[in-house]
Amino acid sequence: MPIKFLLSGFYFFYFAIIGIYVIFMPKVLQGLGFSGVDIGIVFATAPLVRFVTPFAFIKGLKLTPKIFNFSLLLLVLSSALFFVAVRNLYALIFVNILLGMGLSLALPFVEVIALEIITKEHYGKVRLYGSIGFIIVALLLVRFLKGADIAISFLVVVCALTAVVG
Repeated sequence: MPIKFLLSGFYFFYFAIIGIYVIFMPKVLQGLGFSGVDIGIVFATAPLVRFVTPFAFIKGLKLTPKIFNFSLLLLVLSSALFFVAVRNLYALIFVNILLGMGLSLALPFVEVIALEIITKEHYGKVRLYGSIGFIIVALLLVRFLKGADIAISFLVVVCALTAVVG
């Protein structure tokens, strides 16, 4: 498959994950009875992980295919663990940290490849698919969201598709 197609697919699904996570998961948690403070704490963990992860690169972590594959596996496993963790605050925080790790390791690897392989002109077009993925999931999931299981199922499927394209 052409590299531009794979990169476009990765960005599409990666930012669809972000759409599900940012737009719908707070509402899901609210519907399950979590307080605003609890939801804030849960959603503060992933950005905190994304802030801390670059320091691992200072300590010697390298963006290798092995780390990339690990991050994709972590995305799929952590998204599936939401089914188990969604009713317990501490389990949810732990799973959210795992998801944040997967997200923060996968994107830089793809960015490096994209910037090395495709031209600047094509990079913008390829990256545009991320915005399209975010928008489509926002428009699609709002029609189907009836409960936590549906939102988490969407998250698992999109994480799995991200891993497949990755």
